Amino acid sequence: MHRLTTCIIAAAATIAVVLPAVAQPVSYQGRFTDNTQTPTGDYQLRFTVFNSVTGGDQIGSALTRSITMAASDEGIFSFQDLNFGAGVFTGPLRWLEIAVSKDGEPFTSLTPRQPLNPTPQAIYADKSGTTMQDAFTNGRVIGNDGSTPLILTGGLQLGSPTQNGLMSLFQQGTAQPVVQIFNFGGLGGSFRLRNNQNTSIAFMAPDQQGSGVTFELLGNGGMLSFDGSLSATPGSGSLLSITGPQSSLSFDTSKSGNDALVLPPNSVGPDELFSETGIASVVRNQAASIGSNVSTVTSRSITVPGPGYVVAIATASIGVVRTSNTDGLVLMAVSDVSNTMPFPTRTGISMPRSALTFGQYNFPGASHGVFDVGAAGQYTFYFNASSTGFGTPTISNANLTLFFVPTTYGDVTPNMLGEDPDFGVGYPLSREQILLEQLAEQQRAMNELRAEQARMRAQMDALQNRTQRPGVIGPN
Repeated sequence: MHRLTTCIIAAAATIAVVLPAVAQPVSYQGRFTDNTQTPTGDYQLRFTVFNSVTGGDQIGSALTRSITMAASDEGIFSFQDLNFGAGVFTGPLRWLEIAVSKDGEPFTSLTPRQPLNPTPQAIYADKSGTTMQDAFTNGRVIGNDGSTPLILTGGLQLGSPTQNGLMSLFQQGTAQPVVQIFNFGGLGGSFRLRNNQNTSIAFMAPDQQGSGVTFELLGNGGMLSFDGSLSATPGSGSLLSITGPQSSLSFDTSKSGNDALVLPPNSVGPDELFSETGIASVVRNQAASIGSNVSTVTSRSITVPGPGYVVAIATASIGVVRTSNTDGLVLMAVSDVSNTMPFPTRTGISMPRSALTFGQYNFPGASHGVFDVGAAGQYTFYFNASSTGFGTPTISNANLTLFFVPTTYGDVTPNMLGEDPDFGVGYPLSREQILLEQLAEQQRAMNELRAEQARMRAQMDALQNRTQRPGVIGPN
């Protein structure tokens, strides 16, 4: 049995493909040896196209050619008419397998398969009849007056697995391409958009970590940017930023609480909050009787988007009839539990037996409280009341208002100087305590403002560094 080897002289074949794919001949030249000796005699060569360097699927027909080799040929062979049929060379890479047989013996495949790269393929435009190869031969430019478009039916490949591709779209009168699609530093594909002043206004590419995307959109004095991966650690988070001449905003998903969202100072005011869904109220016009047992006069639910505090404020008109010399008392309280009377929110109307004469009396009643809500969801609050010594008082025009304060815009911490730890209530502040509290609040607000400004400066510096870092802006 013969041992066959091959030494390819010209592995690249000249392939002309018309789109849609029409059968075109392939020219191929090579050299082989028979047991390290110059082959002589009659041989058969079988040519087969595959879609992979090993294994894979056969593409098109297998071709067999007979040749007679003389010693003077030195094993060199050449064919100009290898036609594998239509639909073989449509753009993807192909490999040519050559098998050799002598004197009717089984074919021996030569290894490795030889690549038929798309680079030497001359691709015809279906309408124009002008090949890309003709364009390179004639100054690497395809002339087109714009009246008849150049049409490619099928795929268009720029570059190859061994060479980067680049596509540039120019606008008449501009020095730089207004649209570019290109390789970004070995990390993958990227896209750049310029205006007619050669200013880059949009850029998108894989980020430096290679696990996310980064993009930048330039506005009139501002910029929107996104970094998909803050570090190489999986799940490290992303950063979305909007910067401008007067204000900026950033959202860092790697952080939580106030550190995750940085807003400009005074970005959310009372008018904005009251115009949102952070407020709910209910009014009960029908009068209700108040008994000795604590009961709910009215209730209201509020849906909050996140952790914070709910301020509950209740007002009503209390009507009592004094008919005997007994002490009278009406108690009211807002609560997050029905039929309860929390001590911190409890208020009362008291009438001692010797204070007033018999008859009808009306008093205003009110109660308010601050309640911690730890997560997003729906919360219900109640206006509760009870009475002793008045018989059956009435409560009318009961109004319960709920106001949500999100901690995203600053911490809300109950601050009750002089509070009694046994009862959880605070005594009135002295003049000195009021002044100290005002100074402390001013200092806290100033420190928060400085911290926000420092965070915004650091984020803007980081965005500027990423924009100006070598390799980020892509080809010019």
